[in-house]
Amino acid sequence: MSSLPSKLDVALVVDTTGSMCDELEYLQAEMTDILGNVSDHHAVHLDVQMGLVLYKDHSDAYVTQSTQFSSLADNHYAIDALKAARCGGGGDYPEAMQEAMDAAVQMQWRPGNTARVLFLVADAPPHDSKFRKSLEAALALRKQGVRVYGLAASGVGNTAEYLMRMLALVTGARHLWLTDDSGIGNAHLEPKVQCYQVTRLDQLITRVLESELRGVRVEALSEQVIREVGHQDKGVCLLNFQPRTSTITTTVTTVTHTTLIYDGVPLFAADTVMLKSLVTHTDSVPETVSRCRPLMPRLVLTLASV
Repeated sequence: MSSLPSKLDVALVVDTTGSMCDELEYLQAEMTDILGNVSDHHAVHLDVQMGLVLYKDHSDAYVTQSTQFSSLADNHYAIDALKAARCGGGGDYPEAMQEAMDAAVQMQWRPGNTARVLFLVADAPPHDSKFRKSLEAALALRKQGVRVYGLAASGVGNTAEYLMRMLALVTGARHLWLTDDSGIGNAHLEPKVQCYQVTRLDQLITRVLESELRGVRVEALSEQVIREVGHQDKGVCLLNFQPRTSTITTTVTTVTHTTLIYDGVPLFAADTVMLKSLVTHTDSVPETVSRCRPLMPRLVLTLASV
């Protein structure tokens, strides 16, 4: 059995256009302490490296700026580059997210027994023609063992949220988002998931990194939870499916099935047991969704955040 990682590679991929000023300032103020706390509380000596990709758009001062991984114990190149970053530019809604993801693929991620984590901090999607390439970049990162955690900032819309959830899903990570509780940025999109806990952002990032290092989900302490919506158990929403019954009969060859209706979507009665037992981690979602194609869009959006 392999041992737990003693090395941690963390890359920040950050949109630095004009709408991201508050989020950038937060990362500049907190990221050093967050990584320091994770290292200090790890059971064994932890070798932490941080890398950075800043991005704007094609009409701005730069498209992407990359700072290669460097050890926090020896130097602070990425931290220095983060603190020197300035927000500005943008203009139209889409930004150069795909180019930034490509730059992250080219980072020198360490092989072997290393926890590799990327935080994509953004409020806008890539340009329409770059969606497929953004997903391909995430799949390339997955091959390197990198988990992509989307961190949706204020002003994020449905298109950006959907893509960021998908990038997290295909790399076995989770989607994270800011809420109005944070006081960071402008108004935030109301989460679409059935259950979630709100904690401080520094505590959330710390728990994500500790989870990757320990190989198990690290839960928030009760005193850290600012508020909670719905009910969950170890990151899985506990949903009470009570569909309206016996409203449609569907015939398949000579076998008649009573069909249930949930939220206006036909659902075979034989599938309800599977839906009630959706106690799966994000890694298992693709298999689960493929067994229930009529509900695929809803389940992808819901369970990718669990």
